[in-house]
Amino acid sequence: MERQEIILYKNKPLERITASNIVLREETPLMKEKRLFLASDVIVGEYGITGFVAVDNKPEDRWWSYTEGDRIGVKWSVEDSPLLVAWKVSNPKRLSHYINTSTGFKMIRYFVLPSSVQEFFRRDKFLGDPLINKCAREGTILEEFDEVLVNPTYAFSGEQRELIDGILEHINPRLEKIGESRLSWEDYGHAVYFSFHPWQEYKPILEIGQESIMNSVLNFDKFLSHFDQRKTLKKRVLELK
Repeated sequence: MERQEIILYKNKPLERITASNIVLREETPLMKEKRLFLASDVIVGEYGITGFVAVDNKPEDRWWSYTEGDRIGVKWSVEDSPLLVAWKVSNPKRLSHYINTSTGFKMIRYFVLPSSVQEFFRRDKFLGDPLINKCAREGTILEEFDEVLVNPTYAFSGEQRELIDGILEHINPRLEKIGESRLSWEDYGHAVYFSFHPWQEYKPILEIGQESIMNSVLNFDKFLSHFDQRKTLKKRVLELK
């Protein structure tokens, strides 16, 4: 494992793994899948929560697929369509997040939670998942992005999973330092969000997405530090050199 690169963000330490350190490794097949690619550095927090942005440059047509049930694990209802009619007049940019999305790109915000963190959140079966969602989204991404929570089991094909698998392989040695077992697709600690955008907005959207990852990981660290009163969770030591 390469030397840790620790950054300070809002006076809090985070570990950054540059995208080039992952995608250029000869032993990982991350460049084979051209449809899906890593679009940001990977950020790892004190409790091992890891986040990154990926991009799908050939996304599905959201309107068709999301009204066809759970084809890709997204909860969607045709009853929402009156909103789209209103946006067509008042906010055509927002309408592009729903209609003809296959002509643009899909931004994927992906978070991985260690098993100990999953268990900590899910001690309360009513608040666990909403709290995970709160940490991932509150104050991190604009509501106008119309981002939606998805089920990664349905959202990615076998070939696309190679990208995620390669990133997990790179993260695993870091988590072993806090007593975590290796992460895999069999784990349930994946919080994944899709949003759809036109190519004309690619650069500013990706900049917002990348910064949102750092804010989300900080949200997780702050929440766990505050509520883990008994210190049941192990923390990674992130020190500036």
